[in-house]
Amino acid sequence: MNLQYSLSYTDRRAFLDAITPRTSIKPLPFYAGVFGTNGMLLVLAYLCSAKLDHTLLAIIAVFFAIKNLKAAIPHTKFHRRSIDAQAREGTGHPIQLEIGDAGLTETACGIVSFCPWSSVTKIQRVEGLVIVHLASKQFSLIPISALDSTQVSADEFVAFLESKVAH
Repeated sequence: MNLQYSLSYTDRRAFLDAITPRTSIKPLPFYAGVFGTNGMLLVLAYLCSAKLDHTLLAIIAVFFAIKNLKAAIPHTKFHRRSIDAQAREGTGHPIQLEIGDAGLTETACGIVSFCPWSSVTKIQRVEGLVIVHLASKQFSLIPISALDSTQVSADEFVAFLESKVAH
């Protein structure tokens, strides 16, 4: 089976969203932690300022509270911008993928890469995209729209790829 396609921003974004762990990027827990830490620092500053002999400690606590808050606010925006920038890279180049009995042969930008089936570790389907995980921690991305020129449905295609993967 031969497929010809190019990856769009939407394809790359779906891929990056699928492989990017969503650890502390959820806004509510992230900001609750930031404001909780800063709140404790500000309470400490208030308590210390109540006694004039701890003025220096109060100034240091206020300084760290402001510094932490200033650094935390743009964090999620920076993360989203970084993912968007990565999704824009590598789009629009024509890719030819040959799926054979021995493995996958991908040609992109004049570079030919071959991957035997024994090096495929996982097949993952996400919205509009099939991600072929390789043992080298690389990926082959196949948009579902590339199957339009074939008589194969997305489910049949994924089942075929999974049958080739050595478990």
